[in-house]
Amino acid sequence: MTPFWIDASVLIQAEKKAYPFVRVPQFWRFIDEKLESGDIKMPRLAFEEIVGFGDDLSKWCKTRKNNGLCVRASKEVQETCLVRVSGHVYEKHHHHQAAEFLKGADAWLIAHALCEGGTVVTEETRGVKLKVKIPTVTRAVGGKWCDTSDMLNHLDAKFG
Repeated sequence: MTPFWIDASVLIQAEKKAYPFVRVPQFWRFIDEKLESGDIKMPRLAFEEIVGFGDDLSKWCKTRKNNGLCVRASKEVQETCLVRVSGHVYEKHHHHQAAEFLKGADAWLIAHALCEGGTVVTEETRGVKLKVKIPTVTRAVGGKWCDTSDMLNHLDAKFG
């Protein structure tokens, strides 16, 4: 099975909304298992977006840093796929929008999924053109994406 590459928004929104630690610990055990098995991964820059807050989610992530939650980019990710993603974003969007998109983890998330195989998972939705969106870019460069719910369905998650 190819891995699901999760955006920081997946864990942030899970903890704040649908799956808080105290209410749905089964979700977090499931994510933990899937990190250990390699079914779920997160690029280093997305990991860094979370761990700077010093909250419970940050602490949870730090203890899983070496279990696929902080994957460093390979040479191929950096020199081939990131270049492809960046080129597309600058070609199709206004310079200021492209620069904003490329300064964070979003382009890296897509590049990892393209080069290393897998599906991008994000809670961003396609739509408003004021901001470059992960799903729009992923689809345009030939990648696959889904949201958290779709990922959980595909992995046959059960929290009963």
